[in-house]
Amino acid sequence: TTSLRNQLMNSIINFESATLGDNNEIIKVSNERNLSQSIHEMTQVLIRLSDLSFTHSNRVRSIFYQEVMDYFAENNTTYNYFPSFYITGKSQLKHKIDYLFFNSNRERKLVKVQNSLNKNSVDSVLISWLDTSSHRLEHYGENTTLDVIVSGENFGQIKDEYIQALHEYNIGIVNFDDKVEVQRKFA
Repeated sequence: TTSLRNQLMNSIINFESATLGDNNEIIKVSNERNLSQSIHEMTQVLIRLSDLSFTHSNRVRSIFYQEVMDYFAENNTTYNYFPSFYITGKSQLKHKIDYLFFNSNRERKLVKVQNSLNKNSVDSVLISWLDTSSHRLEHYGENTTLDVIVSGENFGQIKDEYIQALHEYNIGIVNFDDKVEVQRKFA
């Protein structure tokens, strides 16, 4: 499968008749007569790729969420899950849960998908977890856990204080690029 990010990148590169080499270098073949046009096209590729890296965070979050959805849909024989639903908390606010997995150990694992973790997203996860505790106990049992799936490119940038805050409530953090860990936790 090709991620949406890779599709966008390849679309930009292919639009100007360039290619992506084996070592991820951008290649544009030209001749002397078309050299100035080729330089212009290559410059356009680089500008568009640079713009892609500054894509609005909501768009990046949406792209990552789509990658996660595609992965689980394409591997639906490995994973037993129920996608995207809401749990009403004690506050009467509804909290979105991205997945409920039923793994091979008969554990129920609630999952929230976050492109990255920052103070606001950690606060949101903690509020959802604490506000829904009585509903979860009643409907899913005591062995229900919560994990947060984070994109691999942002996993290494998670501050220790955020990891500690989530671990205080036994909330796991899973690197989506580590498919062995994803399968171990959710299959």
